[in-house]
Amino acid sequence: MRPDIYILRLAAGGATDSLSRIFYKSLGEVTGQQMVVANRADAGGDGSVKALGVTTKTRSPILPDVSAINKILPVFELTSWAALCGPAKLPPSLVTTLNEYARKVLTDPDIVRKFTDMGAVAWPTSSEEVTKARDLEEQRLLPVIKAAGILPT
Repeated sequence: MRPDIYILRLAAGGATDSLSRIFYKSLGEVTGQQMVVANRADAGGDGSVKALGVTTKTRSPILPDVSAINKILPVFELTSWAALCGPAKLPPSLVTTLNEYARKVLTDPDIVRKFTDMGAVAWPTSSEEVTKARDLEEQRLLPVIKAAGILPT
């Protein structure tokens, strides 16, 4: 049987790459079809690769004509995000200042373009929103992580 090959438009080794490899390995086990993941930052730019779905809950502004996978598989959502973090007891005034700088950077048109070119969406937000998002993701994904037998390293 010929393997299905999924070309990810992102750098190898990051969180999205790792999670995608776990997803496609499991998808292969469920479907009985071998899945191969390859990374190419320029994938599909020449029209040789067609995006079948995005893993975010809604359509991506980067690929507005591509449906979200959860339109077919409603429980599916897999996103990757990063946040600026520091020690727990940072003074609130410093957190506010750092957040203002981060918002300025993440709304700069040149930075937004660079993120978009890498397949990412800038997320200028507050520390409270990041904490809320992290807590929700942990609550949502912890049962899956435990069921898979994944242990912290």
